[in-house]
Order: sequence, then structure tokens, then C-alpha cells
Amino acid sequence: MKFVKPLIVFISVLFALSAFAQVNPELLKKAEAGDADAQFELARAYYIGKGVGKDYKKVAEWYTKAANQGNVGAQSNLGVMYYNGDGVSKNIVTGCAWMYISKNQRYSAVCDDELTQEQKTKVSDVMNELKKNIKPAQ
Repeated sequence: MKFVKPLIVFISVLFALSAFAQVNPELLKKAEAGDADAQFELARAYYIGKGVGKDYKKVAEWYTKAANQGNVGAQSNLGVMYYNGDGVSKNIVTGCAWMYISKNQRYSAVCDDELTQEQKTKVSDVMNELKKNIKPAQ
């Protein structure tokens, strides 16, 4: 019985450490080399905590890299992150700009319904600025 408590503590530590396990090294290597699909998948890994701890700031960082390379999934998801303020400062205008860029009808419809005319004008300006940094999807 005196070993039960230390065993429970040991098992708890193992579970806690598993949440901070390393991400697939090949995926990380591809993402760091600029592969937009790998960057998207790495962002998703940080979002759900698959192989790494959940970290919304890292999610936003990797989605931004993929979004700037034309990955529409990353553009759409990054838009939602800005819209909700997950891992980034909440900014509905920037969120909607990313959603419109991604051409995700489901999410951009929310923007159509929620934005004032003034905000829609700002979204257009932000979209133009964001598009300057986006490389065509390969």
C-alpha cells in the first residue's frame, strides 16, 4: 500500500509529460522549410495538442505562415481565430478579412451579417494589405 501513492504520482507525471511530447520531427522540418501544408498540419497539432501541448499562440503563428502562402484552410482558420480572439488579439475586421480571402462561404456569411458598413470598408482595406504578403498557392 505504501507504493500506491508514489505509483499514482509517477503515472500522473508520465501523463503530464506526454502532453509536451515532441511533434513529429519530419513535420516540423517541413514546416520550418516553408511547406505550407506542413505548417497547416503543425498548427492543427498545436490546436488539438497532438504530440505537443495545446498552444493557441503557436497555432496562430503557424496558420499565419501557411495563410501567407495561400493555404486556404489556414486563412479560414486564422480568420476564425482573430474573430474569436483565440491566441491573438480579438479583431473582427482582420478575422473577416482572412475569412473573405479564404473564400469560405460558411464563415464569411457571418461577417456579411455582423459587420457594419464602416467595418466592411475597413475589411476591404485590411484584405488589400494582407494580400500583399500572400504568395500564390503552389
